Amino acid sequence: MKADAIKMVYPKLYLSNKEIDIDFFFNMPFKLKLALCKDEEFLSNVFDQIINKTGIQEHQEWHTWGSNKLGAIFMYAPKLYRYKKKNALRVIRNIDPFALFAVGHKLRNDIQVVYAAIKNDGETLALAPKKFKEHKGIVLAATKNHPRAFKHADQKLKKDKAFVMRLIKENPRIIKYADASLKKDREIMIKVIKVDGSLLKYADKDLKGDKYFVLEAIKNTYPYSFWHEFLVDIDPCLIDSSEILEAIGKYREAYEIPF
Repeated sequence: MKADAIKMVYPKLYLSNKEIDIDFFFNMPFKLKLALCKDEEFLSNVFDQIINKTGIQEHQEWHTWGSNKLGAIFMYAPKLYRYKKKNALRVIRNIDPFALFAVGHKLRNDIQVVYAAIKNDGETLALAPKKFKEHKGIVLAATKNHPRAFKHADQKLKKDKAFVMRLIKENPRIIKYADASLKKDREIMIKVIKVDGSLLKYADKDLKGDKYFVLEAIKNTYPYSFWHEFLVDIDPCLIDSSEILEAIGKYREAYEIPF
């Protein structure tokens, strides 16, 4: 009966130009989708079509399992298909890096597979086993792709001053996800605010009360739509400081920013 049902949908599933109608596929009953995806030839045709027609770069907004129709097809594939390394790499590299979720324990522990995923979307580090979240090379590659990937790194790396110093050279916004102990570290935070003074908001409260630290942040802050967004990050005791007020005045004149 299932085979007959599949035969019935084939004329509608394939468009006149021999392409598979992806939207029609997703509107099919769940059991029918599963039955279709047991056919490796069908899966290969689907992925060939997706890779040739679109490619990963045109669907950045779909890179989550909740909304990614392209990668979700991989979820319907049987384990024997998903657990083959060549199939997993093909989908992860070309369609959806979050397919790492569906490749099975063995492949999620394969550094080549994990690297392929984090190279396309650093946040897939969240799906990787603990050993990769402790791996400096993997975490470095993930954060180069997306600074938010550092959120998923092991706590030991978040406390590693030398490693965090290396990361903030690439992107100082990574400080947001560093351990609280490093947000108290003047050496690190000075390097951060010299690139972007608005990152003062991630500094420890003691640094926010340091007049010379705050002055450095003001000097390196990009124009704000509303200056009060910066003022809320400064220790209240500094608001009336003549040096702080003078620095703010110069900043406002330079960028013509009203309060």
